[in-house]
Amino acid sequence: MHRTQQVRHLGAVVGLVLTVAVCALAFSGCAGSATESGSIDGTWKLVGGTDAQGAINLHHDRVTLDIHGSNSGGDGPCNAYSAIFSSTVAGELSIKRAVTTTMACVKKSKNVLEARYFHDLDNIDTAHLNQRDLWLVGSNASLEFVPDKH
Repeated sequence: MHRTQQVRHLGAVVGLVLTVAVCALAFSGCAGSATESGSIDGTWKLVGGTDAQGAINLHHDRVTLDIHGSNSGGDGPCNAYSAIFSSTVAGELSIKRAVTTTMACVKKSKNVLEARYFHDLDNIDTAHLNQRDLWLVGSNASLEFVPDKH
């Protein structure tokens, strides 16, 4: 091979390697967004959020959401609840609480938190899922959940 042919060949190889690298990066970016439309089935723990009243302070209270098909539920700070989900994948959804136990909380702060959580949950219309968190979002609320290891 002549020197000119070697340089052209090397240029073609470098171009091919760069093309493959760019394609790999592009596809890996798409892979990250695949979870955006993935299943939200699982057991989740509320870690924060905001609503029309401001930031939601959990005061170390445990609030859970168990999504296992359309019939789901969880625990508020004081009461258990069941809910019907219109979808169990990220995207548009509706949540209808079917049954909630009606025990009063001893602490007023738990009653306030529970009322806010149930109100916010009743107004959720979208679920976003990333690699770690589940976000349930409505017109005036955004609730952040992480997988519950408990």
